[in-house]
Amino acid sequence: MRKVFYPGLVLLGLYPATAWVFGNTEIRSTIMKVAAAIFVVWCLVLLVRRMPPPLSLMIAAALAFFVVGWKIAYPRYEIRYRVTLTIEANGVELTESAVWEDRWGSGPGWLIMRSGTSWGSAMFGDALVFDLPDGRQFLVRVTLSLGPRTAFGPEPSRTSFPEILARLVALPVGSRGMLPVKEFDSGPILLPSRESPAGLQRIRIFEPNDTGIRYVSGSMEITDQPISRHIEQRLKWFSEWSRTADEWNSLQKTLAKRELRK
Repeated sequence: MRKVFYPGLVLLGLYPATAWVFGNTEIRSTIMKVAAAIFVVWCLVLLVRRMPPPLSLMIAAALAFFVVGWKIAYPRYEIRYRVTLTIEANGVELTESAVWEDRWGSGPGWLIMRSGTSWGSAMFGDALVFDLPDGRQFLVRVTLSLGPRTAFGPEPSRTSFPEILARLVALPVGSRGMLPVKEFDSGPILLPSRESPAGLQRIRIFEPNDTGIRYVSGSMEITDQPISRHIEQRLKWFSEWSRTADEWNSLQKTLAKRELRK
């Protein structure tokens, strides 16, 4: 029992530890997948060693058949795309873009949530950063409200989620769609200074406000270019996130680091 219990505790501890060190990034996802695979293999080895050879071979063959069959019947979907947004700040139009990727797991209907999404989903990429003419910065985080279903929908009401994903991943590189965005998830972020994260605020740019910022347009293009990793160059303070000064403590309570990099 101890041979399973202690490795299981290590695996559980890795989940918050990797989130704290790496955030919701591709590195963390890879580490957790490898750790989980090692744990499962270890448990199977312990189980098979307690069985007579004929039975252990039958179980190993059945598991291998199940894994291969699952991968064939329920593949993982990956969709990489470039999001381009244009905003107007105090009468000046600004455009920024970034390459993001969505990864979706699939499975039988009883495993898919009623909300119409799949399980095992993840997004990767860096936030869009606009340098405003008055010295402020405007950040649009990696969010599902700017995902490919928004640009290349809508789908018929009875279309299943795996069918939607299969259609999206079949789109050729260069396919373009418009983003009829009605709202960003939780609102974009406005920074009063490019040098410091102090004083950040979440805003709504689809309602009258005194920020001087207006959403103009957005588009999406299927691409095979690398996922954007530019946040350190655009936010000079990003790499110093773990500092303990008061403004950094306040930042970490207000904004999770994974909101800007996934």
